[in-house]
Amino acid sequence: MKKNHSLKAIVEVIRQNKSFMLLPHVNIDGDDLGCMTALSQALQKLGKQVYLYSQDKIPEIFSFLSGLPEIKKCLPSKKVDVLIFMECSKASRAGDDLNLNKIAGTTINFDHHPDNNFFADFNLVKPEYAALGELIYELIRGLKLPIDENMATGLYTSIISDTGNLQYGNISRKTFQILADLMKLPIKVSEISRQVFRQKDFQVLKLFGQLASKLQRTSDGLIVWASLTKTMLDGSGLKPEDLQNFVEDLNQVAGSEVVILFKEVAPQEIRVNFRSRRFPVNRIAAQFGGGGHINASGCTISQDLKSTEKLILETLENQLTVLA
Repeated sequence: MKKNHSLKAIVEVIRQNKSFMLLPHVNIDGDDLGCMTALSQALQKLGKQVYLYSQDKIPEIFSFLSGLPEIKKCLPSKKVDVLIFMECSKASRAGDDLNLNKIAGTTINFDHHPDNNFFADFNLVKPEYAALGELIYELIRGLKLPIDENMATGLYTSIISDTGNLQYGNISRKTFQILADLMKLPIKVSEISRQVFRQKDFQVLKLFGQLASKLQRTSDGLIVWASLTKTMLDGSGLKPEDLQNFVEDLNQVAGSEVVILFKEVAPQEIRVNFRSRRFPVNRIAAQFGGGGHINASGCTISQDLKSTEKLILETLENQLTVLA
């Protein structure tokens, strides 16, 4: 029976093995990417062999992170001792085409999502943590390793990415305590925040303007949404990974309860991102094979854009009630 394991048990597994592969969820973001770079450097300090993999292109806004050239788009040619899932609530969140038995002998699952199904041989899941970076920070400390500037930059990026630059309700005293410890090192916090949240490529900003002009809402104003068509995306010359914060930028409409961004990345592939104030949008995402946090979730639907909009809006309206 799958279960949650202790930090001590995970540390022992790491110490007993030699080669590791780190694997993020599909549509890689700042949380799992920052953690991958920090943890890989920690493992290398222990003399471990580390293979970094992502099927997605790394978003340009994270170009300042150390170790990005080491991330490969092909799987390792040799089996590793341990495969580590970074922020995957289920194995399929890492991609559907992975034969885990051919990749590694043992699997570890690090996550902070409440819908994690404890699918790995070893699981360390902390839903009370604001970001995976908090968990990986504790793991590196548990390995008795000093955190250097590059590792701190990765962990800091992870935490601010998954908390909306410390604006979300998931932050805690622990979050600030960890950040305070990381800031003992000369990390460039203002530059990191600007790069991730306040600096946009010229074409990205123009595309967002097009998207914002298509913003819609229900008659009661509770649901707000906008759709990015493939034609708009292709015309901009940008890629889906360049649009990391679009849903956050849309999530500013007064009186809204749920904000949805539909991204048509292919004619029959629509990525749907949800943000909410109080409604548990992870329930909606889970119905369509996705997942995430209560107030920040996503899924991918294999239908055309119009059908997806209709499906999601009808599903959400049927479940959304006015909250006191």
